[in-house]
Amino acid sequence: MRDGVLAFLQKQGVRPGAPLVVGFSGGADSVCLLHILATLQGELPLSLTAVHVVHGIRKAEAEADAAFCRAFCERYGVPLRVVRVDVPAVCKQTGEGHEACGRRLRYEAFEAAAGDAGFIATAHTADDNAETVLLHLVRGAGLRGLCGIPPVRGRILRPLLLYTRAQVEAYCAAHRLSYRMDSTNQSPEYLRNRMRHEVLPVLKTMNPAVISAFSRLTADLRADEAYLDSQTKAAAKEAVGPNGIGEAAFLKLPAALRRRAAQSWLANALGVVPEHKWIDAVCALPKTGKSVTLFGNTVVRSRAGVLELVRAPVRPWKIALLLPDAPVTVQTPAGAVRLTPLSQKDLQNLHKADLANVVDCATINSNLVLRSRLAGDRFSDPRHGVTKELRKWFNEKKIAPEQRAAVPLLACGARVLWAGGFGADASARATAQTARGLLLQMEGEGHAPSNDESTGD
Repeated sequence: MRDGVLAFLQKQGVRPGAPLVVGFSGGADSVCLLHILATLQGELPLSLTAVHVVHGIRKAEAEADAAFCRAFCERYGVPLRVVRVDVPAVCKQTGEGHEACGRRLRYEAFEAAAGDAGFIATAHTADDNAETVLLHLVRGAGLRGLCGIPPVRGRILRPLLLYTRAQVEAYCAAHRLSYRMDSTNQSPEYLRNRMRHEVLPVLKTMNPAVISAFSRLTADLRADEAYLDSQTKAAAKEAVGPNGIGEAAFLKLPAALRRRAAQSWLANALGVVPEHKWIDAVCALPKTGKSVTLFGNTVVRSRAGVLELVRAPVRPWKIALLLPDAPVTVQTPAGAVRLTPLSQKDLQNLHKADLANVVDCATINSNLVLRSRLAGDRFSDPRHGVTKELRKWFNEKKIAPEQRAAVPLLACGARVLWAGGFGADASARATAQTARGLLLQMEGEGHAPSNDESTGD
């Protein structure tokens, strides 16, 4: 295993002295990986840093995990960074599940520790890969999801991905390494745990080597996925142009490439991961002369041999509001807007992209509305301290006049507090002194998880 990790790192271009951040939960997998890396310093000296994330879920047990990680890192001379987050609190703000939110916050911590030049190593095993494939299978994922966890994604490396959990535990036993057991890994509340404790044991009765079979499967599928992706990029040059998708060229593509081309086009045009039903709708549209609404006022239409993404005109509108005590989604003619009240503690854990969309509740009076733009509305950009009429901001963003009513505004009378796509006005934006805030999110915004779902390691 030690030789395999060394060969893997060298193959990925990790050179002596390279900064390497290791995700270190204190579980068997990460203990095994960090021990191997620490003992490789003779053959491949690295600038190691371990990062341990306390998720704010298991309280005393989590503090014991952190203490274990400190002692382990001190023993092997590895610097340790402990990062504390409050996953339950963040989930209340974003609507994410605990697993997805914890994964996102962990990787943000790893990225911050790695800086611009460092590599990141996580201790995923072949068992994690098998569980991920099964999770994606029951959710109806396509080929990309069934590729499982990639050994390499950008600068994120998984040196243990070809080794089973049993091999990892045998390594720990052989080197007399203790490790921590996360009690949440036994909870049937998490679907991954049910895959681990209920589904995989049954599959092992059918094929004792099923974990290795999943590893072979995903390696083959990743090769297929890479080929299809290259073919899609080549095909997109013919079918996808600056004005949309050429229907004639699009219909000549094999069905598999049509779906991929549609998915890529929508992702680039909308800036979000397209839903399965959106891709189906686009693929069924060529040569019909019809249109389909994806969400809000976002429409794809078939016209003059081209599939175009357009925004249906929206009439001026206004919806009176009360300051909510709990998260609420308001359906507007411009699409759904989610409003989430936040405490000062919540604000400290908020993703920086979301923080720009938080209004300080102290700036809100009882005359609160969601509405479209009115003549004379002004907005102050907090980044540059520039105040202009929203009409001028819309001109700069090249928002067509017929689409300007599709930009939702939060306002108190004539005073604009927040504008969709622009964030909170400088006079209303939450600061470090804000006691209560209101997060506003437009439909389609958020942080989508990638296909390589993570466990605690």
